[in-house]
Amino acid sequence: MPLGATEQHGPHLPLGTDSLIGAELAARAARRLGRAFAAPVLPFAASAEHRDFPGTLSLSHETVAAVVTDLCTWLHDRGLRRVAVFSAHGGNRRALELAAAAVREGTTVLLDLPAVAVGAGDAHAGRDETSMLLTLAPRTVRPVTATGYTGRLDARAWEVLTTAGVRALAPNGVLGDPSGASAELGEELLEALATAIAEALREPP
Repeated sequence: MPLGATEQHGPHLPLGTDSLIGAELAARAARRLGRAFAAPVLPFAASAEHRDFPGTLSLSHETVAAVVTDLCTWLHDRGLRRVAVFSAHGGNRRALELAAAAVREGTTVLLDLPAVAVGAGDAHAGRDETSMLLTLAPRTVRPVTATGYTGRLDARAWEVLTTAGVRALAPNGVLGDPSGASAELGEELLEALATAIAEALREPP
């Protein structure tokens, strides 16, 4: 079960960026696992840090956790032996922590996407996400005209993000540098992430 979001991704990416990426990663990971299927992506997230940008829709962490828990219970009750959840939106981590404490046995909740060796590792609407969108939906990507916040995402920066919101750190809503993005890098990232997710889910819950 992939979690996405509906939130700003700078002036160059669509609101559904995380949902597009999450759905694709789930489909690719399911193919690698075999005898698995990808549930539709949950397109709404805990995105309050993006509140100052138009188009963003947000739920509370508690609501996201409750929806995830209910859906996992529903799938188990329909006879699925194992259910797994991950999020393509980093802001869902607290919601996933709450869900992980509430779901029944046989549910795996990945709190973070696995680390992979390719990509820039930028946080939001930077080179990595822009590259993946150039692979998945190139017509939705506008020309990159400016970088975003490229400083360290240390404790101080995270405090600004979680209290004042993204705009206080990055006026254009971008955490990273999207220049240099490419569809080739996007494909590498999608393959590496899907493989890493599948490997993580092969371990017992």
